Amino acid sequence: MEKLIINEKKQTILVDFKDIISFNATGRYTQVITLSGKYLSCKNLGALEQELPDYFYRIHDSHAINLLDNCMRLCSTILLSYRRSIRLISYT
Repeated sequence: MEKLIINEKKQTILVDFKDIISFNATGRYTQVITLSGKYLSCKNLGALEQELPDYFYRIHDSHAINLLDNCMRLCSTILLSYRRSIRLISYT
């Protein structure tokens, strides 16, 4: 599957995985942050995580990020559990 299916407000939205920047858990729901906006999925982050490609990484109990997007666009530091960090290197 190359798209994530999001059921929001009685409509079905298809989002390309490559357009997803991150996920934020909000209780039983998950906020999906994309290049074009934000969506609220009725699935929790754990359930969504099972559908994601390998380039998504859960950095916290309530957050997951697109490593490809963040490496290429942000080239910043990812904060990990236990207050450790990794410096990402720009490919450009």
